[in-house]
Amino acid sequence: MKPSVFVHSWTPDDVLAELGRHYDVDYANMFELGILPEEEIVARAAGKDGLVILLAPVPRAVFEDNAGTLKVCASVSVGTDNIDVAAATEAGVLVTNTAGVLDDAVADMAMGLLLAIGRRVVEADRYVRAGLFQTSGFELFWGATVKGETLGIIGMGRIGRQVAARAKGFGLDILYHNRNRLDPALEADANATYCPLDELLQRAKYVILLTPLTPRDPSHDQRRSFVVDARRWVSDQYLAGAGGRGGGADRGAQRRADRRRGARRL
Repeated sequence: MKPSVFVHSWTPDDVLAELGRHYDVDYANMFELGILPEEEIVARAAGKDGLVILLAPVPRAVFEDNAGTLKVCASVSVGTDNIDVAAATEAGVLVTNTAGVLDDAVADMAMGLLLAIGRRVVEADRYVRAGLFQTSGFELFWGATVKGETLGIIGMGRIGRQVAARAKGFGLDILYHNRNRLDPALEADANATYCPLDELLQRAKYVILLTPLTPRDPSHDQRRSFVVDARRWVSDQYLAGAGGRGGGADRGAQRRADRRRGARRL
């Protein structure tokens, strides 16, 4: 009898066929069905040897109900915040993820957002699509300079260093803030200068947030202090919010700060 797996993801046909050669597969295509309700995930995980999950919640009940049977929960993403990792550990279930596979893609997107903000690409696209472009005014969507400006990177891990490598090609000066300062050799390779967060927010024209989603210290709300305290930003600063986990920024406070400062972000 083959071991059984529940796959709640999008899976290419050839991969699904290969899984079927070795396992009894219960497949729920996430893009066709959407993310299943938590109670259905619990029910379909019952008695399974393995789970392959994309973004869907895997609560404690999955691991407690299948302790001794379930062996692995494979996340088809970098993040594991949708999985109760503590409960998995208690039940002896291995949790895996796809760390590193999206480093280049996220770094490319971060640079794309920076350029789009500085040169007002999205605004201009909407303007043209709305049929408003009739003549070229000299100041129409003038935008802001990128070359020679200062980029502040908050979170200088693998992706942050990839962003820095791309930013060098655009002639940006690079500041960064990180929980731990980089090794001098990595810092030199990135052509980046470490500075305190307050100083970065004062000096940088563009800011890219690339922090992981980690448990918060209740005495220190990282979301607000890392990103959106308007008093710490200069009036013409831009935020290219790419790469960090969604919970890393207080979106409501960010919008309020943007309105007060007149800043632009995508």
